[in-house]
Amino acid sequence: MTDLTNRPGVTINVPTTQQQNNSTPQITNKSSATTVNTTISSTICTKMAASEPKIVRKLLPFAAFLITFATVMTILIVYMDTTAMRHHQFQINMTQDYDIGVAQDNEKLILFIREFCIRPAIDSSMSHKSFDVMHQKQSEKTIEPTEKEKFVADLLDNKKYGTFIEAGAYRHDRISDTEWLERNLSWTGLLIQTYSKDLFSLLKRGRAKSKYIHACLSTQPHPKEITIPQETQDGVKINSVQANSVFSDESEWFNTRIKCFPLYSLILAMNATTNLDFLSLETDCNEFEILSTLPFDRVKIKVISIHFPPCNLFAAQQKPTISSLKRFFASNKYNYVKHFGDDYIFVAKV
Repeated sequence: MTDLTNRPGVTINVPTTQQQNNSTPQITNKSSATTVNTTISSTICTKMAASEPKIVRKLLPFAAFLITFATVMTILIVYMDTTAMRHHQFQINMTQDYDIGVAQDNEKLILFIREFCIRPAIDSSMSHKSFDVMHQKQSEKTIEPTEKEKFVADLLDNKKYGTFIEAGAYRHDRISDTEWLERNLSWTGLLIQTYSKDLFSLLKRGRAKSKYIHACLSTQPHPKEITIPQETQDGVKINSVQANSVFSDESEWFNTRIKCFPLYSLILAMNATTNLDFLSLETDCNEFEILSTLPFDRVKIKVISIHFPPCNLFAAQQKPTISSLKRFFASNKYNYVKHFGDDYIFVAKV
């Protein structure tokens, strides 16, 4: 083997053992740095990956709250809108008249009135003993006839066991037109009480021979359902009925609904026949409209008293005059005989 070291012009640098030893660690340090960097990166990624579920877990309740809140608010808004619509519809229903398309001589209507609407004119909550005591006290009281009652009794020759229909008894604390006839001449009849206050006054009178109906008289030849709005008298809310009960949105929605029956239907429900001795009407300025629904060719009423005051409550509506009222009765074979204040008396022609 040729020794190149001894040749001239040839120089070979052979690293010494110390240089070899120094070079090896340089390579090792680079590998270690790479490994360390990789390890740190992996650790950071691992920690970041591990921290992500913790953040999500922390955000989950907040997200659930937002979703729940949005859901509840949506349901609440929908509910409020639905309730507002129902309330508006309720207000409309409570402020409109409803015509019940049944003829006034319908047999089922007559049976319904007779069986479910007409009741004895006594307080059903009282015991028999209490009623007997009250009736005894009422019987012991001496009741003087009013001028109109005395006049009606004279027209009918003081007839006993007569029949009557009275609308508006005890209205505004005034006396009844038929109480003396019932107590002294044993008349029986039907009292039409539209207002609760008047009905309570009636039940305190112990009129055991009469019956009552809590209803109003229809201004049409068929039944209706109307609203009795609230009115104020001496600071107290009381009821007032109108022929047309459509009111503005500003009116109170808490009103009373009541059924109105034609007068002819009540006559049929009360009597087996259509004969009647005395009819007294006081119905807050719609008496003429009520009488216009009555088929006079099918009923026989001997004496009619109609309350006919100046109706200022309905100035916008054209109301009949006393002259037109007299012409109306004359066309139906009645004679005008007398008036007591605003009450006009008409007698059937013989």
